[in-house]
Amino acid sequence: MKRYVLIAGLLVLFSLAAGCSLGDESELPTQTIVQQEPDATVTLAECAVSLRAGCQVTIMNSAGDSVLIRETPSTTATTVGPVRNGTMAVILSGPTEAEGRPWYEIQTSEISGFTEATFLFP
Repeated sequence: MKRYVLIAGLLVLFSLAAGCSLGDESELPTQTIVQQEPDATVTLAECAVSLRAGCQVTIMNSAGDSVLIRETPSTTATTVGPVRNGTMAVILSGPTEAEGRPWYEIQTSEISGFTEATFLFP
């Protein structure tokens, strides 16, 4: 229970911080992607228990760095681009087990690709 309270608190803080500009945005991709909407049939409670396709998530890195999104589920795969902490995404598929970790295919308003489950919070 403490974990959920902590995560909820962090989500609120990162949501507030996401509205602030971080300055240089030159490293962010500029391609346009049609935003995938969360699946209305998947409830928040279901997403909190188990991440799955259709769930809306927040991307966060506890180290404070941007999270790299990759073309395939591997730390050696080509990077599609970085996303900032607090970025909202929709899970497209997963989990896919690779390199001993679960990976999910996600889509933000700017890019889509794969990231490790450790960066995804319901």
